[in-house]
Amino acid sequence: MPELGPVVLSDEEADECQQMIRMITEEEDGEWVVKKEFAEEFQRGIIAFCLMGRADRFLSEAGGSAVHITFHIPYYSPDATVQEDLAEKACISAAKACAIYPIPIYFYDFGCILYQLGKNEDAIAAFQQFISHHETVTPEMQLWLRTRDVESALRMARELVS
Repeated sequence: MPELGPVVLSDEEADECQQMIRMITEEEDGEWVVKKEFAEEFQRGIIAFCLMGRADRFLSEAGGSAVHITFHIPYYSPDATVQEDLAEKACISAAKACAIYPIPIYFYDFGCILYQLGKNEDAIAAFQQFISHHETVTPEMQLWLRTRDVESALRMARELVS
């Protein structure tokens, strides 16, 4: 996986991620429910998961199709109109999710968002990132893949980049 630079969350993004994190922490002393050696990675995973959910919500609000589902087939309609500001927010949130926790399936999701917005070159780059790194998933990352059909996503990404 390529090394990605630091990510700065907006206040709104940070608030939304903190709400999700608070849902899985003990209120008494703020200790993580997970083992300490996994806490940082788990926190990054939760934040990225939250940001991908935001990206999906913004895309839907912009007029696109939901991405963050078990298996999504990306489409592009040149006749479709999307609200540019919400589409941009979707892209920013997805890019941050990929930078914070670069699990390959998030690059597929980001590619699906970009493809729907007609940003084909960027979508292909995201799909290629997914294809070339799908085997680098650590055992800890497997938690985030249990509801995903990675093999179908691989077939679709390969078809779209060819």
